[in-house]
This record gives sequence, C-alpha cells and structure tokens, in this order.
Amino acid sequence: MDRSRSPSVASVASGSSAPSSSGGGGGGGGGGAPDVIRKSTLRKIAQRWTSDAFRKNVGLPTAFTMSTFYAIGTSRGYIVIFDQDEELRSVLGNPQSGADLGPITCLAISPDQSRLVVGHHMGHIGNPE
Repeated sequence: MDRSRSPSVASVASGSSAPSSSGGGGGGGGGGAPDVIRKSTLRKIAQRWTSDAFRKNVGLPTAFTMSTFYAIGTSRGYIVIFDQDEELRSVLGNPQSGADLGPITCLAISPDQSRLVVGHHMGHIGNPE
C-alpha cells in the first residue's frame, strides 16, 4: 500500500489554545499551527480498504466525519463505523438504498453524538437505515 495516500486526520492537540486573532498563538514561532494541530494517520482503517472483498461489498470511501468514533460514507451508499481504536464496529445501509440514492456525499454527527445524518448524491438527507 502506498503510505503517502493513507488517510489522516488533523485534530486540535489537547492543552493547546487556538491561535489568537492577532496572528500569534500556540506558543510556536509564527502561525501557531504546529502547536495546535496534530496529524494522525488512520492505518488500520486504510488497511481495511486494501481488501478487495471489503471494497467490493461496501465501495470506496467518499465522505468522512469523526467524534468519539469515525464514520465513513461510501460510493455504494454504506456508512462504515469504526471506534477510536480503528476497530470496525458497524456497517449501515443496504444495497438497494445505495443503488437508489447514490454515493454518500456528506456525514454529520450531532453535538451530543446521539444522531448521525447522511447526505446522498441524489439529494436525500436523513438518518442511516
């Protein structure tokens, strides 16, 4: 697998403050980004998509969101859920809804993390089945 193409996530590092409007921030010399943003490579999730059988069943990743879990929408209309340890927890959706509605183009998690909403290529917005 080409490691340069592995998905990665940038997150705010704990204990850091956001850059101020004056241009300083984060304590570093300059823009503050190295002190505020931490990049994490999602190796285990990326490895899951190297399986031909997995790609054939759920499709390719098309949308991504995260909170206490990772939710990935696919080209076949599925939502694949991974926990923080990148372990597969659930695959939501069915072949018919993917065929009717098209690929997932966006995902959002409510602030209280009780709801996941998805948007499909054909314009349908709703909760996953």
